[in-house]
Order: sequence, then C-alpha cells, then structure tokens
Amino acid sequence: MIKEIKKIIKAYKEKWFVPVLFAAFCGIIGTITIFIQNEIIFYISLYLPFLAILASGITGIIRIFMKNYKAGILQIISTGMLGLVGLFIILGIIFRLHPYDFYADSLKIPDNIEINIPKGQTFGFSDENKPEPIRIPKDKDFELYNASQPGLYNYEIWLSKIDSGKIYLKAYEITKNDGLSEGMLRMKSELIIGHSNDSLIKYETNDSFTIYEGDWGKPYAARFEVWYKANNSNEDIKLLEKNYKIEGWQR
Repeated sequence: MIKEIKKIIKAYKEKWFVPVLFAAFCGIIGTITIFIQNEIIFYISLYLPFLAILASGITGIIRIFMKNYKAGILQIISTGMLGLVGLFIILGIIFRLHPYDFYADSLKIPDNIEINIPKGQTFGFSDENKPEPIRIPKDKDFELYNASQPGLYNYEIWLSKIDSGKIYLKAYEITKNDGLSEGMLRMKSELIIGHSNDSLIKYETNDSFTIYEGDWGKPYAARFEVWYKANNSNEDIKLLEKNYKIEGWQR
C-alpha cells in the first residue's frame, strides 16, 4: 500500500497529466457528493476540486521554471480548461443548491414544551395537522397558518378592546433563541388594529410572510411573539406568544 502511494506521488511530480487527471477525478467525486445533505461534505465537495486544480496549476508553473516548457505549458493549458469547465459546473450547482440551508440540520424539537402545528396545508408534516372546525377563542389568541409553500405563513389574531396602533411578529428558534427572518418579518407581518368595544375581533394578514432559516422537510420549533405599538406611544408591548413546528422556505 505504501509503495503504491509512493508511485502515485512520484507520477504526480513527474508526469504533467497526472495532476490534471487527479483534479478531474476530484471534480467528478465532488459533483456527486455535493448533493449529500450534510454541511461538511457539501463544503469538502466544493473546495477539494478547487484545491486540486490550484495545485495542478502551480506544479505546471514549477515545470516551466524548471525549463520543462512543453510539459508545463500543456499542464497549465489543460488545467485552465478543466478549471473553466469546473467553474461552469460549480456555478450551476451553486445556483441549484443556493436555497439549500443547513440551519435546521442539527436542531431538535423539545419534548417538554407545548408545540402547535400551523393550520392549513400539511406539506411535509404528518396528518396530525388535519382540518379543524372554525373556532372563536374566549380570550385574545394567535393562530399561524401555512400559506402556498413550506416556509410561507399567514396569521390571524383575536383581540378585544385595544387602542389604535400596529401589531407585528417576532420569531425565534426555541433551542438557540436565534431571531428568525429579522430583517423582513416585522414589516411583512404588520397589521393596523384598533377598536374600542370589549368584543373579540379577528385581524388577519392578506399577504404571507417568510421564514428563511431552514429548508423544506426539516421542521424545527419556533416561538412566535405578537408585539403591539399604540399610535400615541413609543413603547412596544408583547401581547402573547405561541410555539410552532415550522419549516424554512427553500429559495
């Protein structure tokens, strides 16, 4: 085994086409393994062919400095063509896998807290999310709904006597307390509210909002908080919160 490795190393040093073939081999293996849903394998598959091409180019330059012009030029040209082909392949793969998100890969849904399931379409969830009769809560309440795709959501909220103002959502992954879609969630979930009577009135979103963290088929637990800001106040007040099992949107 050691002898074979030494022969390969010797061939790599002495024959200009061996580094090119090795880089091509790394590229083929990387193209196959990059689709494995594992973050470490993903980045190894992405960078190993690049390093092999870089090494081939450097050894080609070294051959030229050692006055082995023909072999060096052939190696550099071959490496450059291989790198160009690899670049187009990698760009295509990255474009295809750009939505691939490893955020939820290691997350666990806690067993010791209440977790709700968004109403509506089940997508990758089990049939525990069966349609339920329309209900009217006895006190203020919040309900999350699946929209047209996993990771897209609507919500509705029931409120009684409340001053005019705005409500909006904040969302956090439960185990790490990471803020979710922090840049857009407030704006996309904002609702204008306000009524003076004591009856419960339902407010609901017309457009969906997006949770970007995570990927389809990888549910995790998130805490949704409903925040309220009255028109005549500079203070934001948290009205209520609920935990949900959600998926991120696959872009």
